[in-house]
Amino acid sequence: MILPAASGDGERNMTHDDPTSGSMDPQPTTRPGRNIVDKAGVIIGVLSVVYVLYSLVFSGNGENGAHEATKVILRTVIHAATAYEVSTNSTVDHKATPQLFPMNSGKRSGMAVPDSWNERFVAQMWSHQRARAALERLPATSLVDTEGNGFLEILDAWGTPLIYVHGVSHSDSFTDDDFLPETPIPTFISAGYDRKFGDVRNAVEERAKDNLTSSDLY
Repeated sequence: MILPAASGDGERNMTHDDPTSGSMDPQPTTRPGRNIVDKAGVIIGVLSVVYVLYSLVFSGNGENGAHEATKVILRTVIHAATAYEVSTNSTVDHKATPQLFPMNSGKRSGMAVPDSWNERFVAQMWSHQRARAALERLPATSLVDTEGNGFLEILDAWGTPLIYVHGVSHSDSFTDDDFLPETPIPTFISAGYDRKFGDVRNAVEERAKDNLTSSDLY
């Protein structure tokens, strides 16, 4: 809401009730119909504000709110990954041999090997200014050192760490990601409201419908 600027110091609002204005303008004629319209407008405006606040406070805490918030998180990490790829002409490969990275959460210092593909992704982004700047736009509740091991992880709006994969193939020698659906491109996955990723190898536990992936945004 843009409010009119306040009068400057020393200025006087020259209205009909200002005895120093030198003007004796008559009081404006009151029109009941106009007053009713004005009051109705005020009431509608107040109700609109209340509705917006209700939506933000209550709906934002529900499943729909968390679902939409997770989409924003996924878009943010896609932006970081794109910035990294553009500047380095490479992507983060979750299948690569584990390596040492500087710890980035501030809880510990030194070098260590990240415990998850998510941690590895963040650690690799952290050394590139634009990619790191994109991740730092995430809410504090979505970029957390959940294990206290010195490495930050990206969490969805339900508080579950995302899974990052460079791509998934069920026909290669790397089998740690075979519980996920195949994908030829780098993908971020949220487990959704049930916080379970499921397992495509098990008909009972195949990918839950509530899972969200970065591919779903396109």
